[in-house]
Amino acid sequence: MRPDISTDAARATFFERLQALLDELPGLFNDRIDLLSLELRSAGMSLAMMLLWMTAAAILGVTAWLGIWGAVGAALILYGWPWPAVVAGIVILNLLAAVIAVSRARALAPRLGLPLTRRHLRFGIEEDAISASDELVVAAHNAAPQGASAAGPTP
Repeated sequence: MRPDISTDAARATFFERLQALLDELPGLFNDRIDLLSLELRSAGMSLAMMLLWMTAAAILGVTAWLGIWGAVGAALILYGWPWPAVVAGIVILNLLAAVIAVSRARALAPRLGLPLTRRHLRFGIEEDAISASDELVVAAHNAAPQGASAAGPTP
């Protein structure tokens, strides 16, 4: 029996195309890796610039804050308030604001442990094993209105 030439040619063409595809795969992966590398470099530079601009904004904000309180203090002194009382009042108000800010920041700290994800990924562990802080975060998350994140509205 004579072999069919068209079948042999089709096999040869298939294997040639398969070999060509295999030859192209490293190039495809290299292109993807190069793109990822470029994007990561760009993201790193963007993050550095964001930190720079946020630092500048913080410095300018503190400068404005000091200017506002200086003007308020000067106005109160001009209206006859004793300067030690004005300084003490400004310091007390700023310390109170700082205490509130720190307490709000500390209240967010348990979320850094990703309690919802950890709770979701626990297989076969009793519900009693979930820590109290995890329960508080889960309760706060469940109490948030639907469609809103616990960190606030999303754009």
